[in-house]
Amino acid sequence: MKGTKEAEGAKPGLRERKKLARRGRIVEAARELFREKGFEATTTREIAERADVGAGTVFVYAKSKSDLLVLVYWEAIRDTVRRAFTTLPKGATLADELMHVFTRLFDMYARDPELSRVYIRELVFGQVEAREEMDELTRLFFRTAAERAEAARLRGEVGDHFEPAAAAQNFFGLYFFALTVWLGGWTDKRGALAGLRAAVELQIEGLRPRLRAGGDAAARAGGRGRARRTKDEGAR
Repeated sequence: MKGTKEAEGAKPGLRERKKLARRGRIVEAARELFREKGFEATTTREIAERADVGAGTVFVYAKSKSDLLVLVYWEAIRDTVRRAFTTLPKGATLADELMHVFTRLFDMYARDPELSRVYIRELVFGQVEAREEMDELTRLFFRTAAERAEAARLRGEVGDHFEPAAAAQNFFGLYFFALTVWLGGWTDKRGALAGLRAAVELQIEGLRPRLRAGGDAAARAGGRGRARRTKDEGAR
């Protein structure tokens, strides 16, 4: 057992460190060239030359330029999500917490809107094979968003009639739609975030604690009674 723990906590060996350093150079070279020349104009040979590796070495780490672009964004998205969820404002509502995370992701994409548009396009329509990295980001968001939904449930802000994981998927869907609307040019960043806030709040409204059947019926009956009294008083 002790040997296993030591192995798990051991630093990467020399070979692994060289491999990670090589990957880092390739990703950094791709990032620089994509920003300097644009995604379409950049070739993998140019990336290899700037990273000081053989042309074939690039394809050991990424099967295509689309995969390279995913790797360029992977670390930035991962770090943004982690940092956002660990700096949530104290005493915030679930909507405030989610918008705190979403706004920081929007800010990250805003650093280079043109390349971000290409990234979303390649992610949705390109031949992306870097599934391990994308799956990691998806699990990271779903897990942390589900934890916030569960925390909101425990403090009574939302009910217990839904699965937190399902709610996290819905929130992600709203976020991704708003992101594509903004990067697609249908609205500006402020408008996209305002629309996202409204959509998030509408979703949370459906997660509110539900009244029991009897109480719900009584509430409806009371509402109809008040409406009739108002109508009668108006007639008099």
